[in-house]
Amino acid sequence: MSLVYIAGQWKDRQRIKSFAKELKKKGHTITAEWYNDKNIDANSIEEWLKKPEVKKRFIRDLHACDDALYFILYLGDGQNLYGCLVELGIAYTLDYSDRRKRFIAIGKPIKSVFMQKIDVWYKSFNDMLKNEGWINELGEEDEKSNEKP
Repeated sequence: MSLVYIAGQWKDRQRIKSFAKELKKKGHTITAEWYNDKNIDANSIEEWLKKPEVKKRFIRDLHACDDALYFILYLGDGQNLYGCLVELGIAYTLDYSDRRKRFIAIGKPIKSVFMQKIDVWYKSFNDMLKNEGWINELGEEDEKSNEKP
């Protein structure tokens, strides 16, 4: 059906993995299954950033953000969202005019000017799965309430 990228925190990877499994059952393709990655150990952040596997994952996820037609931002507890907000910024940048990405957020809305491109907010993964109007190949507006912060 559609190419989907799910951004979220490492600590939420098991919940995201379960959600991705449900999307795959419905025929969607997840562009990067980062939640299956093994943890990379290092003694310092500097050492960790120099590891070749970290660079490979960055490049994989960068391409996956570009390939996806649907970008899902899972906010979890709303704390320490650094990485997934960087991914959101990358996806915004890669959203060129000839193929409009749909941006979906799951969790409590964040009051920020950078949330302007979020097309629809859902309270939970289950709410999103119950409301399949979010997936629309033509990019038309969803009938689900578009709660904006």
